[in-house]
Amino acid sequence: MKTKFIRIAGLLLAVLIIFSGMPVSASAEDLSDVQIEVPLEDLSDVQVEYPLEDSAVVPVTAPVDDVSVEAGAISDDDYSGNCYVTVNSFSFIVPYGQTVSITWEYDEAEDGWMLCVNGDSAKGKIPGFDKLGGFRYDNGSPYNYFKGGEPEPITFSPSKEDCENEDGVTLEVKIKEQSTPEPVPPCVVSVNGYTIEVPAGSAVNVTWEFIKKDDVPFGWAMLINGDSAYGKQANDTLGGFMLNSVPDIADSAVICTAVPEPLSFTPTEEQSKEGKPITLEIISNDFPEGFLNYTLHFITKETGAELGSRVMEVKLSGYGSMTEHGASYRDITNYVSREFPGYRVSQGNIGSVDMQEYTVIVDENGCSPKDVNIIVEVNHNTLTPMHTQPVEFVCNGKTVYKTDVPCDNRVLGNDSIKMDMSKAAKDLENLGFILDTSKEYTVVCNGYYPHDPAVSIIEVMCSHKNTELNNVKEPSCTEDGYTGDTVCSVCGQVISKGDAIPALGHKWSGFKDNCDSKTHCHCCERCGVCENAEHIWNSGVITRQPSDKEKGEITYTCTECGCIRKESFDKNSKPKTGDESQLSLWLGLLAVSGTAAAVLVSRKWKID
Repeated sequence: MKTKFIRIAGLLLAVLIIFSGMPVSASAEDLSDVQIEVPLEDLSDVQVEYPLEDSAVVPVTAPVDDVSVEAGAISDDDYSGNCYVTVNSFSFIVPYGQTVSITWEYDEAEDGWMLCVNGDSAKGKIPGFDKLGGFRYDNGSPYNYFKGGEPEPITFSPSKEDCENEDGVTLEVKIKEQSTPEPVPPCVVSVNGYTIEVPAGSAVNVTWEFIKKDDVPFGWAMLINGDSAYGKQANDTLGGFMLNSVPDIADSAVICTAVPEPLSFTPTEEQSKEGKPITLEIISNDFPEGFLNYTLHFITKETGAELGSRVMEVKLSGYGSMTEHGASYRDITNYVSREFPGYRVSQGNIGSVDMQEYTVIVDENGCSPKDVNIIVEVNHNTLTPMHTQPVEFVCNGKTVYKTDVPCDNRVLGNDSIKMDMSKAAKDLENLGFILDTSKEYTVVCNGYYPHDPAVSIIEVMCSHKNTELNNVKEPSCTEDGYTGDTVCSVCGQVISKGDAIPALGHKWSGFKDNCDSKTHCHCCERCGVCENAEHIWNSGVITRQPSDKEKGEITYTCTECGCIRKESFDKNSKPKTGDESQLSLWLGLLAVSGTAAAVLVSRKWKID
């Protein structure tokens, strides 16, 4: 009777294994309601621990496939329990022996931290359907964010005791300790020779004021946040900041140009921490038109009439007063001789030269006075006829043209006369060069000699009219091209740089099967390079259902190249054709197992 009972139980167990089509394991707790009595001689294929009586109640603790049965306690190596783990209201199942890594992901919109299990975020996960970090996700809300400071990461491996705890394990969430930030040193800022220490976030505003020295216009002195730097010493306070260093000579920091631009600078915390000094660049605009100009009016001694006027521009090296002498200032005397033939700057009575001294003051408002009279008189010296001057025109150190240039009449004496460049300018233009005709070209004459016999050297510019392209490169699939540099074909100067042409990229053909059941390839239609890639199979379609006589068939198709792969399956096995849940299968197996157990128990009672 006992033998028949064991055979029926074995048959039901075999049916359970075949129906599932996969390994089944059960712990002693899972089979607490099932008892199998077997005589010792029927356990030839069953692993047991001795000694045993003639018959024993043995809990099943090994996978059914292995049909391994132990008597007594379960070892740690064979233990297969699960631990119910809860973190911040999220619950999931962790098998014994596996490790959980808990990290956190900040969501700015929610202003909170979302749980990540083994790098897998719980955001948007649905309990009972999705997995979390590879584990079964049992409970939680996709909007349950941890509020507060940044949580510390957690690493946890359940012990055997954790798995046997019916309440599971709740992991404590701790907040990272916030370190006290180090003090930020001030930023060292240098401007116009003065060095100050500026805390991060503090504004430095640089402005300028015009000052006088000994009641004479001097120049522009710097102000920091309205505080004048002129006369400050090291370790003084300048604009609310510590002054580390000053120019060796205070006067050297006074700027003698047009009023400089105001500056504004606020150092960031990163600049302060970097520790590199910051130098603010001073920018001065050009003087306004006519700012440094005054006008000379040439008045005849004999009649008091004005022959003409000339606008003079001060070559500013510093603000203040400038004194000139009309009779000894060569630029003025030469101008009168050239522009007013037969006149010269008045020299007064014979033997007594009238210097005609005048003073012009330059301050923040420009020149004053704006008008100065120069007395001229008739010059009774004779004029010389026109003559020519040999000239060589040079471009980038190379002589490009030689000619004799005609000159105007000149006044006898050690003087300069003007050369007529009109014809030379046209000749140079035809050759591809440019002469600056806005300049006045002169030659020095000595005494009664017609001119200085030395050749005049005059610099000209290339017009770059004739150009060509160099370094042109066509783009390829993987390398950039280049439009080429525009280069003057006369002087070789690069007129403009070319632009990079982006690489074209591969122009791939469609995928073709490599007939190796694993990979397919596609090739670039431009350069011919080919690349292999693995097939991307779809979920598969059952193209033949299994029967008692032949196996079923499922067909998989590559979504890229259309390659087909077929697999067969038995009637008692179900192929995978997508992400089908096996929940219903397990529920069916559980129901069959319960029914089998009930039948066995009821029959045992009848037999007894």
